[in-house]
Parts: sequence; structure tokens; C-alpha cells
Amino acid sequence: MDFIKFRNRMDLILSMPVTIVFNFYYLPFKQAIKLPILLYRPTLWGLTGKIVIKSDNVRFGMIHLGRWHSVVLQQKGFWLKNEGTIIFRGNVAFGAGTSIMVAKNAILDIGNRVINSVSLNVDCRYKITINESTAFGWDVILMDSAMHLTKFTDGRYTGKGYKEIVIGKNNWITTKCIVQAGTKTPDYCIVATGSLLNKDYSNEESYCLMAGCPAKVKKTGIWRDFNDCEIKYEVPNEEVL
Repeated sequence: MDFIKFRNRMDLILSMPVTIVFNFYYLPFKQAIKLPILLYRPTLWGLTGKIVIKSDNVRFGMIHLGRWHSVVLQQKGFWLKNEGTIIFRGNVAFGAGTSIMVAKNAILDIGNRVINSVSLNVDCRYKITINESTAFGWDVILMDSAMHLTKFTDGRYTGKGYKEIVIGKNNWITTKCIVQAGTKTPDYCIVATGSLLNKDYSNEESYCLMAGCPAKVKKTGIWRDFNDCEIKYEVPNEEVL
């Protein structure tokens, strides 16, 4: 067994008591008995809010929260504060260092086959929908609220300060992207490293690459096929010293 598998197995064993309590607290007995949600080094800010699994195939370990698999970013565990509703619609794998906050009455809706590698940060004060087959890179932030209101000089508010986020299906939102309130992305979209998403892009073409602060479409006819995206590296020439 390699080190990553060994560490995750140990994390899972040590977290099993809270995993069992978590499943039976949130889920109906017929689902909870299968332990569909596995926690790895969890930090839970209380057992509050609701968690719902909407899937015809509820099975053991279909949802992994906090599993470690990156030797580059040494993050640990999973943080959750849930006072609203989290919906899982299938298989989900959120890596180590992921933190999720769902405020009272807010809804976080997560589709089937949604994954991230390390350090996904979700601050949901209203509603965030992540559609199926979407992947997030390192240190991605999703926040559907500005947290504070701002005013014009005549006393009028500049807006209500929050707006729904909708991530289209088969999106790849790469490292250190920030997704702000009101963002809507098209299906089959790639967002380049370090980009800022802050508006409705849903009328843009599918199969597009967006980049920039704020992001703009830079290229079309491009996507990530998650079933066929492995890089095959050549062996570099060794220099003679």
C-alpha cells in the first residue's frame, strides 16, 4: 500500500465514529445504514441544517469529504458549518483543506461527479448550484454574497449584495479562481488559472475557455474530457555536467 492510501485509510478509521454519527443524524435510516458520506479529519461547527442525498444509487462511500491526495499542498481535513441545506445528487469527492459554510435558509446544490483536489472554499449565503461533472483546482473560492452592502453618495444601495451562482455542467475551474455572486457559466467551460468570475456568462458558447480579471472568453471549441485527459510525459534529455 502506498503512503497516500495508508494515510487516507488511517484518517478514515480515526474519523469513523463521527462519520457514523454524521450519517445517521442527517440521513434517513435506509440511506444512513450504507454510510454514503465518508469524512476525513472533519471539523464540524455543530450538527445543524439539513443534508439531502437525491440519487437513485445511494451506496457506501459515494461522497468523500476531506480525502488527502496532494503531495504539493499539505492540507488536512474538512471543515463544515451548515445552517441551511446541502443537496448531493451523486458521487462527490472534495479534497483535503476544503471548507464549506452554508448560512441559514441558504441552499448548496451539488451535482453528480463533482470533484476538487485541494482547498475548495465555499461560502454560501443564498444559493449555489454546481452542475454535474465539474472539477475545481487548488484554492478555488465560491462566494454568493459580498458580505456587506455599499451605497451611492445619495444614500441608495448599489445592489442587494448577493445573487445566485450557477456552475454549468462539465466545467473545469482551475487553480486560484474566484467565483463571485451572480456568476453563471455555460456548459463545457474551462476557466484559466487566477481568473475572476463575477457575472452571467451563460449566454456564451459552450466549449469555451475563459480567462482574466474579470474573465472573458478567449477561445472556443475547447473542453476537458475527464475520461481522456492524462498527460503522457516524455523523458527529458539528461545534461552531462
